[in-house]
Amino acid sequence: AVELYYDNSKKFETTSTGVSVTGNVGIGTTSPSRKLHITGTSGQTIIELQRTNTNTGGALGTISFTASDGHSVGSISASGDGDNEGANIVFRTTSAAADNDPYNAATPIRFTITSGGNLQVPDNGRLQLGDSQDLELYHDGNDSIIKDSGTGDLIFHSNTITFRNAADSENLARFIQDQAVNLYYNGVKKFETTSTGANVTGDIEAT
Repeated sequence: AVELYYDNSKKFETTSTGVSVTGNVGIGTTSPSRKLHITGTSGQTIIELQRTNTNTGGALGTISFTASDGHSVGSISASGDGDNEGANIVFRTTSAAADNDPYNAATPIRFTITSGGNLQVPDNGRLQLGDSQDLELYHDGNDSIIKDSGTGDLIFHSNTITFRNAADSENLARFIQDQAVNLYYNGVKKFETTSTGANVTGDIEAT
């Protein structure tokens, strides 16, 4: 080994796998206050992770957070999106870490920001809003669910609210400010409120 000292205290040592540093490392500062402390002028404090081969797939770089046993409990990765000049940002977390590898199945993907700017959350991953997570938005593998468990109402604000089918080819219902509420069957309006009551197109059946 090569050993370097400060005031007779070893601070740097080469090893078979690289180097070992005792204390904090400063880049741009002579008084680092953290294990790695980087300073620079505006826009210059940048950490760059570069993959040297074509990055059409797989991880370009990863920051892994580990427990005391080295198991990865969470990570942030950039992964290739199929284009050498694009990447997705992938976030993984777990409550039961089982491996040092940040890509292992015990630390699953929680959400992804795609190269196109879309936010993707896997099935059963929930967007939770409010101090008590009163409002949830999620997909359970079969259904898409908006769940409000708070004490107040679930309120929609708009001059016009339109519900359409998944193919975006026909209306299901429309709610128009200061005007009608329209209900449809197979894309055809069957019920409409008016200033004097309601209009029905077709038959009314009572049982």
